[in-house]
Amino acid sequence: MSGAAAIDRLDLRLHVEGGRLARFDLTSTRRPEAAKVLEGRPVDEALALVPLMFALCATAQGAAAGAAIEAALGHRRSPRILALRRLRVDVEILADHARHLLVDAPRLVGGSADIPGARRILGLARALANALADPSPAPGPAPGDLARDLKEAIGTHGFAMPVERFAAIGTARHLIDWAMAAPTSPAHLLREAHVLEGFRARKAVAVPPLLAPTAPDEIKALIGMIDGAAGEAFLARPTWGRCPRATGPAVRLAGQPLVARCGADWGAGITYRLVAVLCELALLACALPARIAALEAMAEGREDGPARSSGDGVSARSSGEGVGMVEAARGLLIHRVVVREGRVARWRILAPTEWNLHPQGALASLLIGCPVSGTEEACLLAHWLVLALDPCVPCVITAIGEGADA
Repeated sequence: MSGAAAIDRLDLRLHVEGGRLARFDLTSTRRPEAAKVLEGRPVDEALALVPLMFALCATAQGAAAGAAIEAALGHRRSPRILALRRLRVDVEILADHARHLLVDAPRLVGGSADIPGARRILGLARALANALADPSPAPGPAPGDLARDLKEAIGTHGFAMPVERFAAIGTARHLIDWAMAAPTSPAHLLREAHVLEGFRARKAVAVPPLLAPTAPDEIKALIGMIDGAAGEAFLARPTWGRCPRATGPAVRLAGQPLVARCGADWGAGITYRLVAVLCELALLACALPARIAALEAMAEGREDGPARSSGDGVSARSSGEGVGMVEAARGLLIHRVVVREGRVARWRILAPTEWNLHPQGALASLLIGCPVSGTEEACLLAHWLVLALDPCVPCVITAIGEGADA
Protein backbone atom coordinates (compact mmCIF):
# COMPACT_ATOMS: atom_id res chain seq x y z
CA MET A 1 0.00 0.00 0.00
CA SER A 2 2.37 2.61 -1.14
CA GLY A 3 2.26 5.99 -2.72
CA ALA A 4 4.84 6.32 -5.46
CA ALA A 5 4.62 2.55 -5.74
CA ALA A 6 6.87 2.55 -8.81
CA ILE A 7 9.93 3.44 -6.68
CA ASP A 8 9.08 1.74 -3.40
CA ARG A 9 10.72 -1.62 -2.79
CA LEU A 10 12.12 -3.95 -0.15
CA ASP A 11 15.63 -5.41 -0.18
CA LEU A 12 16.06 -8.71 1.66
CA ARG A 13 19.64 -9.94 2.14
CA LEU A 14 20.01 -13.45 3.52
CA HIS A 15 22.97 -14.85 5.45
CA VAL A 16 23.55 -18.61 5.18
CA GLU A 17 25.70 -20.25 7.85
CA GLY A 18 26.04 -23.87 8.91
CA GLY A 19 23.48 -25.10 6.40
CA ARG A 20 20.79 -22.77 7.72
CA LEU A 21 19.41 -19.30 7.24
CA ALA A 22 21.16 -17.63 10.14
CA ARG A 23 19.92 -14.05 9.83
CA PHE A 24 18.75 -11.46 7.33
CA ASP A 25 18.90 -7.74 6.67
CA LEU A 26 15.78 -5.97 5.45
CA THR A 27 15.82 -2.44 4.10
CA SER A 28 12.93 -0.50 2.64
CA THR A 29 12.47 2.60 0.51
CA ARG A 30 8.92 2.94 1.84
CA ARG A 31 8.38 6.24 3.62
CA PRO A 32 6.07 6.11 6.64
CA GLU A 33 5.71 9.89 6.44
CA ALA A 34 4.35 9.81 2.86
CA ALA A 35 0.89 10.90 4.03
CA LYS A 36 2.35 14.27 5.01
CA VAL A 37 1.57 15.44 1.47
CA LEU A 38 -2.08 15.60 2.60
CA GLU A 39 -1.35 18.06 5.37
CA GLY A 40 -2.48 21.64 4.88
CA ARG A 41 -5.09 20.64 2.31
CA PRO A 42 -8.84 21.09 2.70
CA VAL A 43 -10.45 17.92 4.02
CA ASP A 44 -12.44 17.17 0.85
CA GLU A 45 -9.36 17.61 -1.33
CA ALA A 46 -7.30 15.31 0.88
CA LEU A 47 -10.01 12.64 0.87
CA ALA A 48 -10.18 12.74 -2.92
CA LEU A 49 -6.39 12.35 -3.18
CA VAL A 50 -5.99 9.34 -0.88
CA PRO A 51 -7.18 6.60 -3.29
CA LEU A 52 -5.05 8.12 -6.06
CA MET A 53 -1.87 7.78 -3.99
CA PHE A 54 -1.93 4.00 -3.81
CA ALA A 55 -1.39 1.42 -6.51
CA LEU A 56 -2.89 -1.32 -4.31
CA CYS A 57 -5.81 -1.32 -1.89
CA ALA A 58 -7.06 2.09 -3.03
CA THR A 59 -10.61 1.29 -1.90
CA ALA A 60 -9.44 0.25 1.58
CA GLN A 61 -7.26 3.34 1.82
CA GLY A 62 -10.21 5.53 0.89
CA ALA A 63 -12.44 3.75 3.41
CA ALA A 64 -9.94 4.14 6.25
CA ALA A 65 -9.38 7.78 5.32
CA GLY A 66 -13.11 8.47 5.23
CA ALA A 67 -13.67 6.75 8.56
CA ALA A 68 -10.87 8.74 10.21
CA ILE A 69 -12.15 12.07 8.87
CA GLU A 70 -15.73 11.24 9.86
CA ALA A 71 -14.55 10.45 13.38
CA ALA A 72 -12.54 13.67 13.54
CA LEU A 73 -15.53 15.74 12.44
CA GLY A 74 -18.06 13.84 14.54
CA HIS A 75 -20.01 12.56 11.53
CA ARG A 76 -21.87 9.24 11.67
CA ARG A 77 -22.74 7.23 8.58
CA SER A 78 -25.92 5.19 8.24
CA PRO A 79 -25.74 1.41 8.69
CA ARG A 80 -26.34 0.99 4.94
CA ILE A 81 -23.41 3.23 4.02
CA LEU A 82 -21.13 1.41 6.46
CA ALA A 83 -22.21 -1.97 5.07
CA LEU A 84 -21.70 -0.72 1.51
CA ARG A 85 -18.24 0.57 2.39
CA ARG A 86 -17.27 -2.76 3.91
CA LEU A 87 -18.64 -4.67 0.91
CA ARG A 88 -16.65 -2.55 -1.55
CA VAL A 89 -13.48 -3.19 0.46
CA ASP A 90 -14.22 -6.92 0.49
CA VAL A 91 -14.70 -6.93 -3.30
CA GLU A 92 -11.25 -5.34 -3.51
CA ILE A 93 -9.83 -8.01 -1.17
CA LEU A 94 -11.39 -10.71 -3.32
CA ALA A 95 -9.86 -9.24 -6.49
CA ASP A 96 -6.48 -8.81 -4.80
CA HIS A 97 -6.42 -12.43 -3.61
CA ALA A 98 -7.39 -13.65 -7.08
CA ARG A 99 -4.65 -11.62 -8.76
CA HIS A 100 -2.10 -12.83 -6.23
CA LEU A 101 -3.04 -16.51 -6.54
CA LEU A 102 -3.52 -16.60 -10.31
CA VAL A 103 -0.80 -14.23 -11.53
CA ASP A 104 1.66 -12.66 -9.10
CA ALA A 105 2.48 -15.66 -6.91
CA PRO A 106 2.96 -18.16 -9.76
CA ARG A 107 5.29 -15.74 -11.53
CA LEU A 108 7.28 -15.13 -8.35
CA VAL A 109 8.18 -18.81 -8.05
CA GLY A 110 8.57 -19.59 -11.75
CA GLY A 111 5.11 -21.03 -12.36
CA SER A 112 2.49 -20.35 -15.02
CA ALA A 113 0.05 -17.50 -14.53
CA ASP A 114 -3.62 -17.87 -15.45
CA ILE A 115 -4.00 -14.59 -17.33
CA PRO A 116 -7.43 -15.33 -18.90
CA GLY A 117 -8.86 -16.41 -15.56
CA ALA A 118 -7.46 -13.36 -13.80
CA ARG A 119 -8.85 -11.05 -16.47
CA ARG A 120 -12.29 -12.57 -16.10
CA ILE A 121 -12.32 -12.30 -12.31
CA LEU A 122 -10.77 -8.83 -12.13
CA GLY A 123 -13.07 -7.51 -14.83
CA LEU A 124 -16.15 -8.71 -12.97
CA ALA A 125 -14.82 -7.38 -9.66
CA ARG A 126 -14.20 -3.98 -11.24
CA ALA A 127 -17.69 -3.94 -12.73
CA LEU A 128 -19.20 -4.90 -9.38
CA ALA A 129 -17.26 -2.19 -7.55
CA ASN A 130 -18.49 0.37 -10.08
CA ALA A 131 -22.06 -0.88 -9.72
CA LEU A 132 -21.76 -0.44 -5.95
CA ALA A 133 -20.48 3.13 -6.20
CA ASP A 134 -22.47 5.50 -4.02
CA PRO A 135 -24.29 7.74 -4.78
CA SER A 136 -23.73 7.29 -8.54
CA PRO A 137 -23.42 3.63 -9.55
CA ALA A 138 -22.20 2.94 -13.06
CA PRO A 139 -24.82 1.87 -15.61
CA GLY A 140 -24.77 -1.78 -16.54
CA PRO A 141 -25.70 -5.17 -15.09
CA ALA A 142 -27.27 -5.27 -11.64
CA PRO A 143 -24.92 -5.88 -8.69
CA GLY A 144 -26.65 -9.16 -7.85
CA ASP A 145 -26.06 -10.52 -11.36
CA LEU A 146 -22.41 -9.43 -11.30
CA ALA A 147 -21.93 -11.04 -7.88
CA ARG A 148 -23.25 -14.38 -9.12
CA ASP A 149 -21.03 -14.23 -12.22
CA LEU A 150 -18.02 -13.32 -10.09
CA LYS A 151 -18.66 -16.17 -7.68
CA GLU A 152 -18.91 -18.60 -10.59
CA ALA A 153 -15.69 -17.29 -12.19
CA ILE A 154 -13.78 -17.70 -8.94
CA GLY A 155 -15.06 -21.24 -8.62
CA THR A 156 -13.99 -22.07 -12.17
CA HIS A 157 -10.56 -20.43 -12.28
CA GLY A 158 -9.58 -20.61 -8.63
CA PHE A 159 -10.90 -23.95 -7.46
CA ALA A 160 -12.17 -25.92 -10.48
CA MET A 161 -15.36 -26.44 -8.47
CA PRO A 162 -18.15 -24.29 -7.02
CA VAL A 163 -16.83 -22.09 -4.22
CA GLU A 164 -19.34 -23.65 -1.81
CA ARG A 165 -17.71 -27.05 -2.32
CA PHE A 166 -14.25 -25.71 -1.61
CA ALA A 167 -15.50 -23.81 1.45
CA ALA A 168 -16.94 -27.08 2.78
CA ILE A 169 -13.55 -28.87 2.80
CA GLY A 170 -12.92 -29.70 6.44
CA THR A 171 -9.61 -31.58 6.71
CA ALA A 172 -6.03 -31.02 5.64
CA ARG A 173 -6.04 -34.40 3.89
CA HIS A 174 -9.05 -33.49 1.75
CA LEU A 175 -7.44 -30.14 0.97
CA ILE A 176 -4.29 -31.82 -0.34
CA ASP A 177 -6.46 -34.22 -2.35
CA TRP A 178 -8.07 -31.16 -3.96
CA ALA A 179 -4.67 -29.57 -4.63
CA MET A 180 -3.38 -32.76 -6.28
CA ALA A 181 -6.41 -33.03 -8.57
CA ALA A 182 -7.43 -29.47 -9.47
CA PRO A 183 -5.84 -27.99 -12.62
CA THR A 184 -5.78 -24.39 -11.33
CA SER A 185 -2.87 -22.07 -10.49
CA PRO A 186 -3.84 -21.86 -6.79
CA ALA A 187 -3.94 -25.66 -6.53
CA HIS A 188 -0.48 -25.89 -8.12
CA LEU A 189 0.86 -23.29 -5.67
CA LEU A 190 -0.50 -25.21 -2.71
CA ARG A 191 1.00 -28.49 -3.97
CA GLU A 192 4.42 -26.92 -4.42
CA ALA A 193 4.34 -25.15 -1.06
CA HIS A 194 3.30 -28.31 0.76
CA VAL A 195 6.14 -30.30 -0.80
CA LEU A 196 8.65 -27.52 -0.09
CA GLU A 197 7.72 -27.30 3.59
CA GLY A 198 7.20 -31.01 4.09
CA PHE A 199 10.73 -31.69 2.86
CA ARG A 200 12.09 -29.54 5.72
CA ALA A 201 9.81 -31.04 8.37
CA ARG A 202 9.86 -27.72 10.25
CA LYS A 203 6.88 -25.97 11.77
CA ALA A 204 6.96 -22.18 11.76
CA VAL A 205 5.89 -20.58 15.03
CA ALA A 206 2.95 -18.20 14.85
CA VAL A 207 3.53 -14.54 15.71
CA PRO A 208 0.94 -13.03 18.11
CA PRO A 209 -1.99 -11.61 16.14
CA LEU A 210 -2.73 -7.93 15.72
CA LEU A 211 -6.32 -7.27 16.72
CA ALA A 212 -7.92 -3.93 15.95
CA PRO A 213 -7.75 -1.72 19.05
CA THR A 214 -11.28 -0.93 20.20
CA ALA A 215 -11.17 0.01 23.89
CA PRO A 216 -10.62 3.73 24.64
CA ASP A 217 -7.34 3.06 26.45
CA GLU A 218 -6.09 1.01 23.49
CA ILE A 219 -6.97 3.78 21.05
CA LYS A 220 -5.26 6.31 23.29
CA ALA A 221 -2.13 4.14 23.43
CA LEU A 222 -2.12 3.72 19.64
CA ILE A 223 -2.41 7.46 19.07
CA GLY A 224 0.36 8.06 21.60
CA MET A 225 2.71 5.77 19.69
CA ILE A 226 1.87 7.31 16.31
CA ASP A 227 2.05 10.92 17.53
CA GLY A 228 4.93 10.51 19.98
CA ALA A 229 8.57 11.49 19.57
CA ALA A 230 9.33 8.01 18.20
CA GLY A 231 6.28 8.03 15.93
CA GLU A 232 8.15 7.69 12.64
CA ALA A 233 10.13 4.74 14.00
CA PHE A 234 6.90 3.13 15.21
CA LEU A 235 5.28 3.51 11.78
CA ALA A 236 8.33 1.91 10.12
CA ARG A 237 8.64 -1.01 12.60
CA PRO A 238 5.49 -1.19 14.71
CA THR A 239 4.99 -3.29 17.81
CA TRP A 240 1.99 -3.76 20.09
CA GLY A 241 2.38 -4.82 23.70
CA ARG A 242 6.15 -4.54 23.11
CA CYS A 243 6.23 -7.29 20.49
CA PRO A 244 5.76 -7.59 16.72
CA ARG A 245 2.36 -8.73 15.53
CA ALA A 246 0.91 -10.55 12.53
CA THR A 247 -2.04 -9.35 10.50
CA GLY A 248 -3.87 -10.46 7.38
CA PRO A 249 -5.96 -13.43 6.20
CA ALA A 250 -4.21 -15.93 8.49
CA VAL A 251 -5.21 -13.82 11.50
CA ARG A 252 -8.74 -13.07 10.27
CA LEU A 253 -9.42 -16.76 9.58
CA ALA A 254 -7.50 -18.26 12.50
CA GLY A 255 -10.73 -19.73 13.87
CA GLN A 256 -11.98 -21.12 10.56
CA PRO A 257 -11.93 -24.93 10.96
CA LEU A 258 -9.80 -25.80 7.93
CA VAL A 259 -7.30 -23.00 8.56
CA ALA A 260 -7.03 -23.96 12.23
CA ARG A 261 -6.54 -27.63 11.33
CA CYS A 262 -3.79 -26.81 8.83
CA GLY A 263 -2.06 -24.59 11.37
CA ALA A 264 -2.10 -27.38 13.94
CA ASP A 265 -0.81 -29.94 11.43
CA TRP A 266 1.73 -27.87 9.51
CA GLY A 267 2.58 -24.81 11.59
CA ALA A 268 2.15 -21.15 10.65
CA GLY A 269 4.26 -21.35 7.50
CA ILE A 270 3.86 -20.93 3.76
CA THR A 271 1.17 -23.58 3.22
CA TYR A 272 -0.90 -22.38 6.17
CA ARG A 273 -0.89 -18.80 4.89
CA LEU A 274 -1.85 -19.86 1.38
CA VAL A 275 -4.72 -21.89 2.80
CA ALA A 276 -5.96 -18.83 4.67
CA VAL A 277 -5.98 -16.76 1.47
CA LEU A 278 -7.75 -19.53 -0.44
CA CYS A 279 -10.39 -19.89 2.26
CA GLU A 280 -10.97 -16.16 2.49
CA LEU A 281 -11.36 -15.96 -1.28
CA ALA A 282 -13.94 -18.76 -1.24
CA LEU A 283 -15.86 -17.43 1.76
CA LEU A 284 -16.04 -13.88 0.44
CA ALA A 285 -17.26 -15.17 -2.92
CA CYS A 286 -19.88 -17.39 -1.26
CA ALA A 287 -21.29 -14.47 0.71
CA LEU A 288 -21.47 -11.91 -2.12
CA PRO A 289 -25.03 -12.50 -3.42
CA ALA A 290 -26.58 -12.56 0.07
CA ARG A 291 -24.72 -9.42 1.13
CA ILE A 292 -25.91 -7.54 -1.94
CA ALA A 293 -29.48 -8.70 -1.33
CA ALA A 294 -29.18 -7.42 2.25
CA LEU A 295 -27.93 -4.05 0.99
CA GLU A 296 -30.88 -3.79 -1.38
CA ALA A 297 -33.24 -4.59 1.50
CA MET A 298 -31.61 -1.88 3.61
CA ALA A 299 -32.01 0.63 0.78
CA GLU A 300 -35.71 -0.21 0.68
CA GLY A 301 -36.00 0.19 4.44
CA ARG A 302 -36.68 -3.50 5.13
CA GLU A 303 -33.52 -4.08 7.20
CA ASP A 304 -31.45 -1.85 9.46
CA GLY A 305 -28.15 -3.62 8.97
CA PRO A 306 -25.24 -3.64 11.39
CA ALA A 307 -25.05 -0.85 13.92
CA ARG A 308 -21.32 -0.54 13.33
CA SER A 309 -19.02 -1.88 10.64
CA SER A 310 -15.31 -2.54 10.37
CA GLY A 311 -13.80 0.63 9.03
CA ASP A 312 -15.96 2.89 11.20
CA GLY A 313 -13.97 5.73 12.71
CA VAL A 314 -12.88 6.13 16.30
CA SER A 315 -12.46 9.51 17.93
CA ALA A 316 -10.11 9.04 20.84
CA ARG A 317 -9.11 12.45 22.12
CA SER A 318 -11.13 15.49 21.20
CA SER A 319 -13.05 17.11 18.40
CA GLY A 320 -10.99 17.26 15.24
CA GLU A 321 -8.99 14.08 15.89
CA GLY A 322 -9.81 10.62 14.61
CA VAL A 323 -8.60 7.14 13.75
CA GLY A 324 -9.96 4.99 10.92
CA MET A 325 -9.28 1.25 10.76
CA VAL A 326 -10.08 -1.14 7.92
CA GLU A 327 -9.21 -4.79 7.32
CA ALA A 328 -7.58 -4.67 3.88
CA ALA A 329 -6.27 -7.53 1.74
CA ARG A 330 -2.97 -7.79 3.63
CA GLY A 331 -4.26 -6.92 7.08
CA LEU A 332 -5.25 -4.08 9.37
CA LEU A 333 -4.85 -0.61 7.84
CA ILE A 334 -4.86 2.39 10.18
CA HIS A 335 -5.24 6.09 9.36
CA ARG A 336 -4.67 8.76 12.00
CA VAL A 337 -5.83 12.32 11.24
CA VAL A 338 -6.06 15.70 12.92
CA VAL A 339 -8.30 18.39 11.38
CA ARG A 340 -8.12 22.07 12.25
CA GLU A 341 -10.41 24.71 10.73
CA GLY A 342 -11.41 22.48 7.83
CA ARG A 343 -7.86 21.54 6.86
CA VAL A 344 -5.69 18.53 7.55
CA ALA A 345 -3.19 19.36 10.29
CA ARG A 346 -1.74 15.85 10.60
CA TRP A 347 -2.11 12.57 8.70
CA ARG A 348 -0.32 9.31 9.31
CA ILE A 349 -0.86 5.83 7.84
CA LEU A 350 0.15 2.50 9.35
CA ALA A 351 -0.03 -0.26 6.72
CA PRO A 352 -0.10 -4.07 7.18
CA THR A 353 3.24 -4.66 5.44
CA GLU A 354 5.11 -2.90 8.25
CA TRP A 355 3.67 -5.38 10.76
CA ASN A 356 4.21 -8.51 8.69
CA LEU A 357 7.75 -7.65 7.59
CA HIS A 358 8.98 -6.46 10.97
CA PRO A 359 12.55 -7.82 11.39
CA GLN A 360 11.50 -9.72 14.53
CA GLY A 361 8.01 -10.60 13.31
CA ALA A 362 6.39 -13.06 10.92
CA LEU A 363 9.24 -12.88 8.40
CA ALA A 364 11.80 -13.80 11.05
CA SER A 365 9.58 -16.62 12.30
CA LEU A 366 9.41 -18.07 8.80
CA LEU A 367 13.06 -17.54 7.81
CA ILE A 368 15.47 -17.89 10.70
CA GLY A 369 16.78 -21.40 11.20
CA CYS A 370 15.43 -22.90 7.97
CA PRO A 371 17.77 -25.61 6.63
CA VAL A 372 19.14 -24.79 3.16
CA SER A 373 21.86 -26.28 0.97
CA GLY A 374 23.28 -22.90 -0.03
CA THR A 375 22.47 -19.41 -1.19
CA GLU A 376 20.50 -20.51 -4.24
CA GLU A 377 18.10 -22.59 -2.19
CA ALA A 378 17.94 -19.82 0.42
CA CYS A 379 16.73 -17.38 -2.22
CA LEU A 380 14.17 -19.89 -3.52
CA LEU A 381 12.80 -20.41 -0.03
CA ALA A 382 12.73 -16.66 0.63
CA HIS A 383 10.75 -16.08 -2.57
CA TRP A 384 8.14 -18.54 -1.30
CA LEU A 385 8.04 -16.85 2.09
CA VAL A 386 7.60 -13.44 0.51
CA LEU A 387 4.84 -14.96 -1.63
CA ALA A 388 3.11 -16.12 1.56
CA LEU A 389 3.40 -12.73 3.28
CA ASP A 390 2.51 -10.82 0.09
CA PRO A 391 4.02 -7.38 0.78
CA CYS A 392 2.49 -4.53 -1.14
CA VAL A 393 5.75 -3.56 -2.85
CA PRO A 394 8.36 -5.57 -4.80
CA CYS A 395 11.00 -7.40 -2.79
CA VAL A 396 14.53 -7.94 -4.15
CA ILE A 397 16.20 -10.99 -2.57
CA THR A 398 19.94 -11.76 -2.40
CA ALA A 399 21.99 -14.16 -0.30
CA ILE A 400 25.58 -14.49 0.91
CA GLY A 401 27.41 -17.25 2.71
CA GLU A 402 27.75 -20.92 1.87
CA GLY A 403 27.33 -21.71 -1.81
CA ALA A 404 27.53 -19.40 -4.80
CA ASP A 405 26.13 -15.92 -4.31
CA ALA A 406 22.54 -15.54 -5.60
